[in-house]
Amino acid sequence: MLAVRFYGPGQLRVEDVPIPKAESGELVVKNTLAVTCGTDVKMYRRGHPLAKPPQIIGHEFAGTVSEVGAGVERFRKA
Repeated sequence: MLAVRFYGPGQLRVEDVPIPKAESGELVVKNTLAVTCGTDVKMYRRGHPLAKPPQIIGHEFAGTVSEVGAGVERFRKA
């Protein structure tokens, strides 16, 4: 899958990364839309104390559940 990864202030790269697997208690969402927010812009411009590069950015998204891990009961694969 393609992802935008943050490497440091002013440093973003579009990269091909493996599709994650759902572990116990997790689910995987296939994104159909992703947008940036003010925090993403601030991180791009000057970094963020919690950022651990390389880090996939963007937490504002919408999509469908593509995989459900063991123990997940309130969601199902679309």
